[in-house]
Parts: sequence; C-alpha cells; structure tokens
Amino acid sequence: MATTTNNSANTDARAGARERTTAAYESTRDAARRAGQSITGNPAAAVAGGFLVGALVGALVPATRKERDALQPLGHKLSGQARDAARKAAGASRDKMDQLTGQVVNKVGSAVVDAVAAKD
Repeated sequence: MATTTNNSANTDARAGARERTTAAYESTRDAARRAGQSITGNPAAAVAGGFLVGALVGALVPATRKERDALQPLGHKLSGQARDAARKAAGASRDKMDQLTGQVVNKVGSAVVDAVAAKD
C-alpha cells in the first residue's frame, strides 16, 4: 500500500511540474510575442532600451585589467576634448553675452535720449 501511495505522489508531482513548466513556457512565449510587437511598433524605443540595458550591464560588470589598459588612454583623450569643448563654448557664450549686453545698453541709452529729447 505504501508503494501505491508513493507512486501516486510521484505522479501528482510530475503532473504539477508539467503544468507549471507549460504555464511558464506559454507565459514566456506570450511575453516574447508582445516584445516583438513593441519593437516592430516603436523601433526607436527598442534601440534606446537596448542602449540602456547595455549601459546598465556595462556599469554592473567590472572591467578587466585588459579593458582598463586599452580604454584608459581613450578616456583621458575624450575627457580632454570634452574639457576643451566646454571651455570654448563658455568663451563663446561670454563673448555673445557681452555683445548682447552692449546692444541692450545702446538701445536703452538711445531710448532715454529720445525720451529726454521729446520732453524738451
């Protein structure tokens, strides 16, 4: 009688595992189908999502010594170029701001002179 109970329990366990496996497979298949439809409907979002996932994985996975040795000079070069570009942009902004300030001062001065002349 104990053998019959064990066989029944094993059969129930297998049936339960089969049902869970089938449900997981169907759920995964449906999710893959929906993802495919989303990618087809909005490819730009899919590309952006891919970049974000790649960046996240890249941030979480530690760099190897070879990667650091290979990429460190490039990082320094890009940092220097970014600093130079920021300095140039700041200088151009200051120059433009000075130019606009001069124009505003001239216009306000002209308006004041015109207002005073109109009163006389």
